[in-house]
Amino acid sequence: MASIKLMTKKRLLDEMVRQVGGPGNYIAMVVDSQTLNVLSSCCSVYDVLYDGVTVVELISKQRQPLPELNALYFLSPCEDSVRALITDFKDERKPQHRSAYVYFSSPIPYEQRVFHLGMPDALLQLFPLPAPSLLQKIAEDLISVCMTLGRRPAIRFQKNQLPWCEQVALLVHRGLQEHEPASSDSQGGTLLILDRSVDLAPLFIHEYTYQALAYDVLEIPVCCPPQTKTKNSEVSQPMEDVYNYEVTNNMGIQEKKQTILGEQDEVWVRCRHQHIQEVNQSVQEEVMLFLKENSTVKVQQNQATSTEDTLKAIRSLPQYQEALSRYWMHVTLSENCFEKLQELKLMALGAVEQDLCCAVDKDGKEISGSKLQAAVGSLASDNTIRQDEKLRLLLLEFTQLLGLDAADRTKAVEAAQLSLVNQRVIQKFMDLELHTGSLSGEYPTKGKPVHRFETERDKVKFFKQRAKRARYDLSRRMETNHEATRHKRGTSVIGRSTEWNWSSTLEVSQKSQSPTQVLDKSKPRLVVFVLGGILHSEMRCAYEVSNELNCEIFIGSTNILTPSQLLKQLKEQSKLE
Repeated sequence: MASIKLMTKKRLLDEMVRQVGGPGNYIAMVVDSQTLNVLSSCCSVYDVLYDGVTVVELISKQRQPLPELNALYFLSPCEDSVRALITDFKDERKPQHRSAYVYFSSPIPYEQRVFHLGMPDALLQLFPLPAPSLLQKIAEDLISVCMTLGRRPAIRFQKNQLPWCEQVALLVHRGLQEHEPASSDSQGGTLLILDRSVDLAPLFIHEYTYQALAYDVLEIPVCCPPQTKTKNSEVSQPMEDVYNYEVTNNMGIQEKKQTILGEQDEVWVRCRHQHIQEVNQSVQEEVMLFLKENSTVKVQQNQATSTEDTLKAIRSLPQYQEALSRYWMHVTLSENCFEKLQELKLMALGAVEQDLCCAVDKDGKEISGSKLQAAVGSLASDNTIRQDEKLRLLLLEFTQLLGLDAADRTKAVEAAQLSLVNQRVIQKFMDLELHTGSLSGEYPTKGKPVHRFETERDKVKFFKQRAKRARYDLSRRMETNHEATRHKRGTSVIGRSTEWNWSSTLEVSQKSQSPTQVLDKSKPRLVVFVLGGILHSEMRCAYEVSNELNCEIFIGSTNILTPSQLLKQLKEQSKLE
């Protein structure tokens, strides 16, 4: 599998570190908080030490002068970092370093097939009207992504009522031409630029695959600074996805634990895209395999009757503590997910969410807009359901049903007894105008409510078929991207997540590049970039479609979102207004 992390590592080491340092040629490396995350996401300490980097320091911190060493400055192109760089050499008689080699970067590899630009508030900054400088920055970052991938792609963009995709596409096209004029007719894959209006449902529905569910209902922060301070306060830690949990130790005492959810955890990588119902079984199989391969443990688990009992049985064996800790974390994480499913009453909520997204019920029967509206109203008036869940359900209704006017929305909000802040959240989101950005054709603006798919019967037909073969009633929409792409490769596919109106292609031919061991250039490649954020469910689809179609698909965005995180952002913004 091609990995954007490995490609980024190769580019950082080959085109930056080894150009300045190298074995026996010692240098200092200076970074800022953004580029520290880029570096730590794909390189180990050993990688940079081997190539002559003796120290990695934050430019924002007070540092000891090292005038005998050349310095590699790896910075993000922002005013604070550039000013700090200038300050390092302000005094010609006492420079911070002998000389400076300056490189700028922004995109951050998140997973093997995923990257983001480190812009957590992008959705609110881009819509309804972004600053031109913001679009320019996004385009520059996308140019950097294309250079890292070593291909010059054809550029396609979503053409709808919002012009931002087209503007970014033009900026990327011009930028690539300026960096390296086209000199070859060979194809370099495709860069597809979309905006968040292409599919609003994932912003509000609950997804039931392991990674997506855990991040959402347990509110695991995405790419956030660590909350614990290091002993050396001058050393900045990279932003990572940290899960905090509690376990009972050998003394029967509750202990607080912390783990990083990332690709260094093989169990996480194997299970993250599985349905939550399958995760416990997978972890149990992992434990059984572990027992089979470690005969010493067998003696300790004679009386174990479950995965949890087995893990308790081997807790006293120190040589297995690391493996035990990993398995125990996943047992705890999956159990916490199930507890949240019950607490939030997601069985009832989830069924209505799926109906709203698919326009058909679990039996494949079409549901009218009026019936969907009534189903939402019934749940929204239930005082045992949390306000945040009601809020998500109403936002889903208002973005999936057309023909609702202000009076209809007000009536629904009053029935749900939403707080003033939550009412402002709804208004704030509707003001972003994303729900109208992807509309095409004639849709009602008032009167009887109808589903978005009312005039797109092929979508309704698809979801009718999908309902009949879905393994889980609450996941009828979950595999839309995967299955639709498999059945209609190379065409406009069914499902809002993957259907767009193609613009004229901006053809950018590929200049010959040196081969890389981390990329299979014989496979077709698609880079999907979404303005305004992607969700874990969409990241999962990149892996599934890549495997299904034997092609290389990478997905990136300005930021990575979870539904719970989006609600927090909207609430904070609403309180400021």
